[in-house]
Amino acid sequence: MGTKTTKRQSNRIVITFDDLPYVELRANYHKSNFWAERSSSTKLARQEAYILGLSYKRFLPDFEPVESCEIEEVFTVDNKQRRDIENLMLGCKAFIDGLVDAGILVDDSWKHVRKLTGGIVYEKGYRKTEIIITEV
Repeated sequence: MGTKTTKRQSNRIVITFDDLPYVELRANYHKSNFWAERSSSTKLARQEAYILGLSYKRFLPDFEPVESCEIEEVFTVDNKQRRDIENLMLGCKAFIDGLVDAGILVDDSWKHVRKLTGGIVYEKGYRKTEIIITEV
């Protein structure tokens, strides 16, 4: 996907990917999708988030994984075509799993993620996915 960034704002962690989730990971794509294609995209997205999570923790030696949080997924799109928010959010599952693998989140079960929301923002010329983790 390309360049990714992270930043911490008090009780928030903002992780930014420079594009929307892989199309192979979206529910509507699976109807004619070969399982191996989805598997390799899932693995790649999970690894990208894992590496980003490790790079975030690298500068915080005393970092403790987030125990309880709310997650907001914000998708910035570069055109006004019709989009399915749930489909985009499903594409982020591998990103969240990668952040658990990296130790940013304790787990992504309902006991730890209290709320999961998503939104779409239009900004001409930009495509990105932001995962905003707010400790509660």
